Parts: sequence; C-alpha cells; structure tokens
Amino acid sequence: MRNKIILIIKKIISKIIDYKEPIEYGNRGNNVWIGDKCEFGNPKNIFLDDDVYIGEKTCIYAQGTVHIHKGSVLADCIDIRTANHYYDGDDLNMLPFDEKVIVKPVVIKENVWIGSHCLILPGVEIGEGAVVGAGSVVTKNVPALAVVGGAPAKVIKWRNEERYNILKDKDKTYMRNYRSHEPILISANLEDEENSVK
Repeated sequence: MRNKIILIIKKIISKIIDYKEPIEYGNRGNNVWIGDKCEFGNPKNIFLDDDVYIGEKTCIYAQGTVHIHKGSVLADCIDIRTANHYYDGDDLNMLPFDEKVIVKPVVIKENVWIGSHCLILPGVEIGEGAVVGAGSVVTKNVPALAVVGGAPAKVIKWRNEERYNILKDKDKTYMRNYRSHEPILISANLEDEENSVK
C-alpha cells in the first residue's frame, strides 16, 4: 500500500512539473503537429496554417511575424530568427552591437520541406514546394520548387513541377496522408542523382 501511495505522489509531482500554460499563437490551424522541447518566443507572432508539422527541438524567435503555410514540414532542430542586432551604421552607440533590433518577417509557403538543423534568417521567404537540405543556412529568399542546400543555401536543383501540381491538386500532403502509410525505403542510385545536378 505504501508503494502505491508513493507512486501516486510521484505521478502528481511529475504532472505539476510538466504542466505548461497553453500557447496562444497568432493562428494555429487544424492538424498541426508540434514536437517535444520546441521553443517559441512571442507565439502571438507565429501563424500556422492547416497540416503543418514542426519537429522536436525547433526554435522560433518571433519578434517579427513567422507564417508557415499549409502542408509544410519542418524537421527537428530548426532555428528560425526574425530579428538581428544593429551592429553597423553612423548611429551605432555600442560595440559589438547596440540596443536596437532590426525585425523582418519570415514566410514559409505551402508544402515546403525543411531538413533538420537548418537556420532560417530574418526577412527570408521560402517559396512554395521548396526543399531546404539539412544543415542549411538560409540567408536569402528561396524560389518556388527549388531544392537548396549549404551555408549559405544555394539552388542545387529543381523539383518536378508537373508532378508537384498533380499531387497538390489531389491534396496529397504529408500531414494528410502519413499516418495511413508506412514509410517506403527506396535504394537511391547515386550515379543518377549526381547526373541530375549537373
């Protein structure tokens, strides 16, 4: 009996410690999945459309607005910034930067896939259907259907627009369909992949 009481007390303490206030977003659409240990600064400036997936340990610092459009998937450990320190100019009054902050919005359009460990900097717009490779640093706008990678991120190749539009018209997005299917492992032919980049 004593062990049961101790177990119940431990469960109650665990619930108290793990309790978090509900987050008030600018908008949170339907079928939005947010992973564990994410950090959202100023969530009222974060606008999430329907069918958005945000992987664990993602940080969004929204001094400016962040809009993630329908069907976009952000992998784990993404870092999105909307502000930067003021560090250069005739009116700079401290080093290495002063108290002023430059704020710019970030927009992630429909059906974007951002790989793990990416950094998205202030003022960036990632175009519809784009793919950002893991570990990329996105400093400039990404065109629609572009596949980008690197630091800074650069266009590596382009997605198949015809196939993209067919799937989009049928609303075949990851968040609407992933629970009903097991992942299919595909053995990639690296030689074909290298030829498509050239």
